[in-house]
Amino acid sequence: MHAENTHTVHTRCSEAAEAGGGCRRRDAEHNEPMGTTTARGSYTAKLVDGPLEGRTVAAHFLDSGDPQGRIVIPANNRGKKYVYRRSGEISEFAEGTGAPGAVDYRYLGAEFD
Repeated sequence: MHAENTHTVHTRCSEAAEAGGGCRRRDAEHNEPMGTTTARGSYTAKLVDGPLEGRTVAAHFLDSGDPQGRIVIPANNRGKKYVYRRSGEISEFAEGTGAPGAVDYRYLGAEFD
């Protein structure tokens, strides 16, 4: 594990996801629409399998401009976290910039504090 390649996604939707409900909010605090790249350097992480399959979360580019290699998503308030690793697939590119707009992530497992 390399700290510089890990991004924790903070979302209030995690408890709903743990219960199987999922996050349907699409505002800046939670998720961004598919393929959105903001001035702050974020993109959409598409979770293609695991307990959050089919959901998306906003993630920030590394200082190098690359997508995160791994993201950690809090699952509950008791220290459980879902870990996803970039699959290497870029699903969408942002218009005009050519930067990745959506990147696929595969489930690695759960971590506990």
